[in-house]
Amino acid sequence: MIEYRWARPEDAAVLNLCSEDQHELAHYRAPSVTLIRKAIEDCPGNAGAALINGRVEALWGYKVRGKLVSPWLLASDAARAHPRAFLTAGRHFMGAMREFRRAGLKVYNQVGRHCPRNQRFLKHLGFVIEPGDPDSPFQPFYLP
Repeated sequence: MIEYRWARPEDAAVLNLCSEDQHELAHYRAPSVTLIRKAIEDCPGNAGAALINGRVEALWGYKVRGKLVSPWLLASDAARAHPRAFLTAGRHFMGAMREFRRAGLKVYNQVGRHCPRNQRFLKHLGFVIEPGDPDSPFQPFYLP
């Protein structure tokens, strides 16, 4: 059973990241738990958690800074085993992202260059992924 609730900073310590998300976070100079906790803390009221059988299996949110909205999603392999449920939940999230676009804000972030599953998911949600700097481990993505 999947349930959704607001994310809590302590959720960062119990999320068992999938390999692609581990790979993305490895490019930063801080432990992944620290990065995830900060992402949740930076998004008060804008971060959610998905629990499967009572365990935190995905975290997502967005941060608004001026005219820029930065969405993010981190998940476990268990969450990836339920794609339909997450695509359904993603529709609500994407509705908020489209409202930001209509209001003139830029919805933008980066995805790991070598993370094809993450890139496919973003494209499925309607994001455009740009080539970006070929020397960077990340590629920019945005909502048109």
